[in-house]
Amino acid sequence: MPSYLLRQGATLHFRCKVPGDIKGALGCSEIKVSLQTGYRSQAKPRATALAGLCLCAFQAVRGGHGVAVDELRETLRGIVGGAVSLEAGIRMFSVRHCSEGNAVVIAPKSNALDVVGYAASSTMPTVLEAVREYLDQSRPKWRERTYANFEPTLHEFVEIIGGAEKPLSWLSLGVMRQYRNAVPVLPSNVSKRPQYRGMTINEVLQRGVPEADRISMRTIKLRFTVVKGFLKWLRVQYGVQDDFNALLSLDAPKRQFKSNRVCFTDKDILALFGTEEYRQRLFDLPYKFWVPLIGLHQGMRLNEICQLHLADVREVEGFWCFDINCDTEDKRLKTLSSRRVIPLHPELIEMGLLDYVNELRATGRKRLFPELRFGRHGYADVPSKWFARYKRKCGIISKAKVFHSFRNTVSTRLKTAGVSLGVAAQILGHALEKQSMTFDYYADGYSVGVLSEALESMRCLPM
Repeated sequence: MPSYLLRQGATLHFRCKVPGDIKGALGCSEIKVSLQTGYRSQAKPRATALAGLCLCAFQAVRGGHGVAVDELRETLRGIVGGAVSLEAGIRMFSVRHCSEGNAVVIAPKSNALDVVGYAASSTMPTVLEAVREYLDQSRPKWRERTYANFEPTLHEFVEIIGGAEKPLSWLSLGVMRQYRNAVPVLPSNVSKRPQYRGMTINEVLQRGVPEADRISMRTIKLRFTVVKGFLKWLRVQYGVQDDFNALLSLDAPKRQFKSNRVCFTDKDILALFGTEEYRQRLFDLPYKFWVPLIGLHQGMRLNEICQLHLADVREVEGFWCFDINCDTEDKRLKTLSSRRVIPLHPELIEMGLLDYVNELRATGRKRLFPELRFGRHGYADVPSKWFARYKRKCGIISKAKVFHSFRNTVSTRLKTAGVSLGVAAQILGHALEKQSMTFDYYADGYSVGVLSEALESMRCLPM
């Protein structure tokens, strides 16, 4: 059912949400009137026509011109009942926000949908202007990394549909279908492929992209999600219908809860930790020695390790633990379940991790790896790139074996050791899915003693 239609009993009603920026001026959050019919075929064109009138009224309010909500509702009812013509209603509100001599002119023989489209196009911003407004409004709420990902995706959307100078009212199923068909055939990492350098998106599409070079299903879904968020904002901000979401849904296979990463084998671990640098501790920076070891023994995410403060290494119930939190502005967590306290693996303590911590405290340091600087991905930017080079140097070239393969390794070893799912999930910072309310809402987590016993059962470095 179209977004503007609401069924109440046997009768269909027109309902339009008032954009957030003018709710106060109009004194209401939605406009609703009866369409005096129960048949969709009759209700849909009436609702579309009323939507165009509402857009004119909303723009009049934005222009600082007085619009009484009762007057607007009465005009809408008059149009439905035939007492007021659609042309007269649109002229009534559009004249209020047009400068003298620029009022909307209605062609005598235009049908209702033509009138709505013409009036809306004369009052609404272009698609590109709306994208810029959306990004400006959203940036304070987003992480910098989110903005950096969303901004090029939305500008790419504008370029593909050719919407730089088109009003929002121009958006249609045909336009959205054009976008939906174009995205799956875009090249991955287009800026890194010399054959596409200097070309526009549409030039790339016209040239054609080999299937092997195209973006992944996951990337397609992410881009569609970004655009659907923008369309949702348009509905709230400008009353634009977002009946396009069905087009931006993929008939992809259901997600299999299987990581695209693979575990490190014993051979891999010997290669990584049997080098001269590890045996002699010859690394030039402490993180190169400790970060992979913590990953191997604790299964923590890379940025969880890199952002640790010295205060996050503390004693709990007689066990030395990592307190994984986001209590300071420079720390981030992936999910709510990522916040946890897990005991240090005894092998890390034997290797001198606590001695290293005490040395830093004695010099007045605050963070476990003070040499790392905050970047786009928290503190993990430099360590991520370094580890990728290091593992290749050790002969591990598989793209499926990355730093977070340590998490797969720890998960597998906990399972092999017979550790329960709940304990393993708490160690790794995973949420248990489809659990009962008893466990999700009322039960406390496992004690650090239980977690420590589970970690001790896990063999880390091959003998």
